[in-house]
Amino acid sequence: MEFCVLIEEFLITDIPIKRKGEVGVLVTFDINESGLLSVKAINPESASEGSVSVNLRMAMSKEKVDDLKQKLVALDERLESLRDDAQASRGIKRGRENLNASANNVAEASNTVEAFFPE
Repeated sequence: MEFCVLIEEFLITDIPIKRKGEVGVLVTFDINESGLLSVKAINPESASEGSVSVNLRMAMSKEKVDDLKQKLVALDERLESLRDDAQASRGIKRGRENLNASANNVAEASNTVEAFFPE
């Protein structure tokens, strides 16, 4: 994966044992202008958390830090685009459902008219 670079590791414990997909972990990433990358992971159910901060300027060259910042911006833009696509898709689905409901209402009205005015 082109965006993956292992910089540091940390561990959170006391995560409940459950089936795949049933355990949630909220992860936040923050990088400031000084090159300090902070990562925090929290399991809301158990309140377990772990975090790590790495000074990227010490761990990487300025060019790598700048490249990482650009990749993070690109990922953020891609995420926003995916959110927009998902929202548009939900809107299309709602529109389709409304159209189907309208078609059903027209069919019911047509049946009512035929009942009062048979051919």
